[in-house]
Amino acid sequence: MEVLLKNTIQEIGLETPSIKFTEQLLSRIQLAGQKRSIPEKPLISKRTWGLLLFVVMGISAYLILGNGKMETTWGPSYAQNVDRLANYLDFASSLHLSNTVTYGLVGLTLFVCIQVFVLKHHFNKRYSF
Repeated sequence: MEVLLKNTIQEIGLETPSIKFTEQLLSRIQLAGQKRSIPEKPLISKRTWGLLLFVVMGISAYLILGNGKMETTWGPSYAQNVDRLANYLDFASSLHLSNTVTYGLVGLTLFVCIQVFVLKHHFNKRYSF
């Protein structure tokens, strides 16, 4: 079997590349290395972010500066749910955390927010064409 394989390879011979093979290969590598610029469009436009911010600020202002009275016309079950929510929020306000836990949660929140922007910048650089 080995002899047959050896004879077959000798009959066929080794392939040799063309004369300009290296030049063509290097020119293709140079073309592939050039960055292509593709315009990037955000998923949420600045106008939409502005509108969303305006709505959130308006709702927050209404809740903070509003009269605080809630009159419901949707029936007693809705009012009971609001009362349960108020009782839950009252319990949550009586919950006390130590300074260490508070600093830890604030630090964790801060670093998660920073990491989002750092990773966004990293992936934009990595996947730019």
